[in-house]
Amino acid sequence: MFACCPNITTLDTSVLLEEQDADSLGRFIAEVCPKIAGLVVGSAGDAEYSLLGFRIMDSLATQQIANYNYEGDLRIDHGPAVNISFQRHSTTLRSITLTGGGLYNRISLSVILRDCRYLEVLSVGFCDISGFFAPLDDVLRHPWSSARFNSLSLGISGCELPEEPNVKPYYLRPAPVTLTDDEIQRFAQLGELYQRIGALAELRKLDLLMVPLDENGEVVEPENEQHFVMSFPAMLSLEVTSQGLPGFLHLFSGLKNLKDLRGSTPETGRPGYLHHMAGLKKLEILEGLVRMDADETKVAMEWKEFQCMTDCWPHLQHVRLFAYKYNVTEPFEWLQWSHMDGHGTHVLGYLRKVHQ
Repeated sequence: MFACCPNITTLDTSVLLEEQDADSLGRFIAEVCPKIAGLVVGSAGDAEYSLLGFRIMDSLATQQIANYNYEGDLRIDHGPAVNISFQRHSTTLRSITLTGGGLYNRISLSVILRDCRYLEVLSVGFCDISGFFAPLDDVLRHPWSSARFNSLSLGISGCELPEEPNVKPYYLRPAPVTLTDDEIQRFAQLGELYQRIGALAELRKLDLLMVPLDENGEVVEPENEQHFVMSFPAMLSLEVTSQGLPGFLHLFSGLKNLKDLRGSTPETGRPGYLHHMAGLKKLEILEGLVRMDADETKVAMEWKEFQCMTDCWPHLQHVRLFAYKYNVTEPFEWLQWSHMDGHGTHVLGYLRKVHQ
């Protein structure tokens, strides 16, 4: 069949094979269908390891694949070979989507972020039952080479602030807040992550999810929906230097094309990083990063943060911060009213469920 279709440019298959069979079939497909530029391989419903797509990538001419979509699971020992596959097409890849089958998969994204310089879409799916995720230090290991991202969806572990016995969370301490050495170190890492995201001026969709790990480094499986009420620390808060409170919201103010957002002040000194998103002028979708019913955001996100969002992101269409409509706070209701179309319809949506 493949030999009769030498001009195929996109291949979509869910064939699952033993590793040695994937090697031989991958070489054969690449030989008889040398024009393939798009690959969709595997099935999200099967907890299987399908290396066929990577073997096809390895056997095709270098710098040819533009779109790669993998659905299934990967073993940790597949990492080096998978990285080589992506490196062979690092200048042509525009979209990479990795969707887990039925397991939690810790993977490395550092090579993709470093070498795929023209990547526009990176979607690494994670939910409360399965998926791929990368550690924070891996995501930050190398500088990101692509400035063209318009859609970024990642599960990231190791983002929680360290807990110490008999020490209150920073946002519950009296002002001025004094951060512990471990908190200062973690906020430095998070600040670098937020700053990199804030520099992605073409970004329209941002969907980040914190992945909790236990003391053995295994994903903590949720007992109920509230288990995943987690927010990236101080990400959508404005800094309050006088109170010692960090904030990073200002880093994202340039995301003017942002349409979908999923997932500190001078008086309090709380950390805040919303300013890092100031450059995301095209942002349309914001999702996953912050849950407004998390303990930290109940304290750290106020009117000024929502005012900053509407000032910075004029194209925002979807902000998913709440689990249920009846939990919506007054500032978010105001944000909805400020984003209405010409027919009086709210543009912004609620977070209908923690993971979708």
